[in-house]
Amino acid sequence: MESNSNYKTINSFFDVELKEDYLLVIDIDDTILAYEGMTRKWWKEKMDHYLEIHDTYEKADNACINNWKTHIENKNPCHTDKDGFFDLISRAKQLNLEYFIVTARDKDHEEITHEHLNYLGIIDVDVYFTSGEDKSQIIHTVMSKPLECYKKIVFIDDLRENLDDVKDYFGDENVVCYKFKHSID
Repeated sequence: MESNSNYKTINSFFDVELKEDYLLVIDIDDTILAYEGMTRKWWKEKMDHYLEIHDTYEKADNACINNWKTHIENKNPCHTDKDGFFDLISRAKQLNLEYFIVTARDKDHEEITHEHLNYLGIIDVDVYFTSGEDKSQIIHTVMSKPLECYKKIVFIDDLRENLDDVKDYFGDENVVCYKFKHSID
């Protein structure tokens, strides 16, 4: 487990520390699940390709997202850490913690998202879609109690910008961030 002043890098959910009165928030893509062949390199190559043929970044980004949608609609996901994930949820339940998933996916991906989570046996976790908003805003909106009622928010994501967003919004003293790094190609 690698440490940074802002977060800890992990490749297993077994490395996540939970305590009473914590709030647990987990990302989906490249954190809970991944799709074979959809690596950071895949995204970069697709985006570079679309930037060459479209006249704006927005058009290229939309084309890349549409390609991603087609890809995930035709493939089943893989767990990034099946045993670790179910252990994490079990520990959260034992501690009677509030927990949920926040994903950067748009709300129009809700059906395929639930299908893929069900495929992986993940059926008892609430999922919230940011649809372009910062994850911190969604977390703040859906958490059931005021911030001061939680000892810490535990936030697990694969992207540094999301970890930084949550840390900046809620404050260093209120958040423990874990940067998840899986090994699925």
